[in-house]
Amino acid sequence: MKKKNALRDRPIPPEKAGPLPRMVVQRGEDGKPHCHHAPLDAPNWLPAGQDTHMRPDDAVLGFIEDGQAYALPWWVMKNHHVANLSFETRPIMVVLCEACAGASAFDARVEGVRHTFRVEGKYNGTHILKDGESGSLWTPFDGKAAHGPRTGAQMTQLPLHQCTWDEWKRLNPQTLVPDGVGESRDGHGACFPNPGTIGPMPFAVVTALHLDYRLPHQSLVLGVMVDGIPMAYPLRRLKAHGPVLNERVGQRGIVIFSKAGSWLAMAYDRTVDGKVLNFSPKDGGTHATDQETGSQWDYHGRARSGPLQGRSLSFLPCGIEKWVGWATAHPDTGIFSPNQAGASD
Repeated sequence: MKKKNALRDRPIPPEKAGPLPRMVVQRGEDGKPHCHHAPLDAPNWLPAGQDTHMRPDDAVLGFIEDGQAYALPWWVMKNHHVANLSFETRPIMVVLCEACAGASAFDARVEGVRHTFRVEGKYNGTHILKDGESGSLWTPFDGKAAHGPRTGAQMTQLPLHQCTWDEWKRLNPQTLVPDGVGESRDGHGACFPNPGTIGPMPFAVVTALHLDYRLPHQSLVLGVMVDGIPMAYPLRRLKAHGPVLNERVGQRGIVIFSKAGSWLAMAYDRTVDGKVLNFSPKDGGTHATDQETGSQWDYHGRARSGPLQGRSLSFLPCGIEKWVGWATAHPDTGIFSPNQAGASD
């Protein structure tokens, strides 16, 4: 059912309109990009043992590269929104919209060329990014070029976890974290300090191309793409179902590991060597065991013991986001219902 929405009907001022429908270009009074759109390019990483500047409940974006765990705090990222990071194997771009709770990580190479990014404005409920190499515009949570010379290009999405600093350290005691020097916890974005603080975001409605009222706009979901099929898994429904969900989407068997009361949720393909595995929780959900081989798996989708030790499940493009953002970007998305769960093979 289509509903009236005064914010949605508000016109975009011509002087702020971008080249995409309902896009808003953001500039300072001097016509230059806002200071909080300056990317984080070279953080000074510290080991977790030197984390005196961090608080246990600080929200972080966690990822693993070359076997090393890293955490980007929300309170640092809200000052930049984009991090252009360099590692030995590949460059990685991480983006956060603290208002819509969305975050993603991508291999920053496009057709073999390293690209760097920054926020250009708002579009379709969240940020729109611009690369410095071609001037193309990119959607932040699916890594697609929507306008410019790179139109149609697609970056490879990488696993990115959202949780608290304390949770991430428990999973990855040897993690590194930026030292936070020169970064402010106050100012821009401080009204969205931690997971669980969900505030209004009128810009999402103003710039949205499509509004979907099947769930409240502010509901948090794990959005998952499975062979081109978008699915939304509300975190409250995952909590009610339990820490391990064996699911089938289209022709593919998937598993979602999640943690009640947390933003920890990640989707994987549960096929290994051509066989679809069925998982059950172990140790309160911090690990899982597959019924076929008895191997024990961790939250990162890695087999830690058993016949499949050393193997990893394939990551499926996914991420935490508010429903209003996920639904406007994926108007044909399905929504998980616990009554439909239990697709064992």
